[in-house]
Amino acid sequence: MGDERFINAEVITHAHAIMARAGLGITIRQLANESELDKATIVRFEAGYSVREETADKIRRALEEYGAEFFLSNKSRKIAVCIHLKQGAL
Repeated sequence: MGDERFINAEVITHAHAIMARAGLGITIRQLANESELDKATIVRFEAGYSVREETADKIRRALEEYGAEFFLSNKSRKIAVCIHLKQGAL
């Protein structure tokens, strides 16, 4: 393992989005509304198709508004998602 550290991810992957949406318990429709994108765009992104950088950024910002935080390891390129639960969520 060594000196592996995670840093904030500037750009998210489709796996980040899938994990975050699942952890937050939000629907594709909710994410589409928050990001001001079409549902089809969210579906394509989560399926692993490439999207423009600004589209991925809109998705990232929308998920962050719901309480997600995205990380990338500095060595192995592993990804992680942290979910900040709203008060009273558990």
